[in-house]
Amino acid sequence: MQTLGVCRFAFAVCRWALRTLCGCAACACCHAGVADAGGLAVGKHTIFGNERKTAGSNRFNGKRQTPNETRHDFHSSLAEIHYNAASKSLEVSLRVFSDDLNAALTKASRRPIRVDQTTATDALIKQYLDKHFAFANAKNTRQPAVWVGKEIAVDVTWLYFEIPLTENLNGMRFENSLLCELYEDQVNIVNLNYQKQKRTYLFKADQAVQTVDL
Repeated sequence: MQTLGVCRFAFAVCRWALRTLCGCAACACCHAGVADAGGLAVGKHTIFGNERKTAGSNRFNGKRQTPNETRHDFHSSLAEIHYNAASKSLEVSLRVFSDDLNAALTKASRRPIRVDQTTATDALIKQYLDKHFAFANAKNTRQPAVWVGKEIAVDVTWLYFEIPLTENLNGMRFENSLLCELYEDQVNIVNLNYQKQKRTYLFKADQAVQTVDL
């Protein structure tokens, strides 16, 4: 059963990547029960404008694949980034295993943390993201992130945030060292969509910082 769970998740990752690269409408994505920054339930199609035809953004379309098993033999995260020309910001949806996120927040805060039980975890998550997921310019000035909300679905947690851009994204240093302090085999996958250009990046512990090349 554990092997089956790994296969299912690997298939979900591949399908998500293919949807991002091809923009296929058949891979449409719906969200429900998203928690906003204040911890309140937000209705479907409100975060970043989940459907491509929804006003606001051109982000999500598709149905989420969620593994049924809580244990996993490999460590990875998956982020999808879309540029919103109207707000001049990057809209990020980031999927991590909930137990990995719990472990990272527990280590960072030095107290037991469970995102599905601990109150007021949004601030802790935001602090962790600021440290491990960021774009920086040539002067190494990081672009501050704006927290939007999170969604907890069985054994995975989706994190939503925006990164306002004050300058051209091309050439910026992109760091994604999420969970690398915990797992040597951590792999962070990022699908970047910026002004009709698409790139996929793979981040590892020994390759946690890369240059955006568009």
